Amino acid sequence: MTRLYSFLAIAILVALLLVPIGSTQERSPIFDQPKQDNPETIVVPAGTKIVVDISEENPPRNVTRLQTGKVANIVQVGSTVVIPALSKVTIQHSGGTMELTEVIINGVRYKLQTDRITLEEGSTSEATFTHRKALTIKR
Repeated sequence: MTRLYSFLAIAILVALLLVPIGSTQERSPIFDQPKQDNPETIVVPAGTKIVVDISEENPPRNVTRLQTGKVANIVQVGSTVVIPALSKVTIQHSGGTMELTEVIINGVRYKLQTDRITLEEGSTSEATFTHRKALTIKR
């Protein structure tokens, strides 16, 4: 009987040691990454913000105007950087608005579908676009 009590006491101690301390605390959202179906790709969810530094213009003015720029801040999914800072982008101007239409990541062009931002008087040097559709990026 004493052996049974000793065995139960050891089992209880082991069980208590296996329960992580603070396991009821919430995790930081920066470490929560959506489930990825393919480990060679990562999905940037709709609603992701992309901050862009707008640089040079590419006229002519009689057609839809394009500008180039670069990503100002890294874009992360969980703790993974999916769009590095300084990635080149293309911004399209049309009807008094501008839209982020393309980003180049590791030499690969990705088409974007973002919200349209109203152009303000003068020159805009930085803009924040919201991606409207999930984007799959190769790692």
